[in-house]
Parts: sequence; structure tokens; C-alpha cells
Amino acid sequence: MVLGAIVLLYIPPIAHWIQQSQTAGRERAQVRALVRERARLRAQLRAMTGPGALERQARELGMVKPGERPYIIVPRR
Repeated sequence: MVLGAIVLLYIPPIAHWIQQSQTAGRERAQVRALVRERARLRAQLRAMTGPGALERQARELGMVKPGERPYIIVPRR
């Protein structure tokens, strides 16, 4: 009977520990995802602020420097 009472006293702490362990696993996965996102955003920031970034973005918008001849290349189908 005493052994049964002792076992019953250990059930809630064990259940709580299991729940915390699962929560910690989810949180670690979220931290890893956020670290990857941060690295991606830092790389994007470097690409946007690096040398030639402004000119590259302007060319993507179809802009040309004064005196340059614009060309439009149409792919054949």
C-alpha cells in the first residue's frame, strides 16, 4: 500500500517533466529555424548594401546610365 502511494506521488512530477522536455524540444527547433532565418536575412542585407548593389538593383528595374543604349532581349519561342 505504501509503495502504491509512493508511485502515485511520483506520477505528476514525471508527467510534468515529460511535458517540459517536449516543450524544450519544440523551442530548440524554433531557435534553430530563427538562426537560419537570421543568417538568410544577413546575407540578403550584405547583397543589398555591398559594392555595386545600387547599380545592380537599378539595372534589374531596366534603368540605364546616361549615354548608354538600352537593349531589350526578347527570347525566341
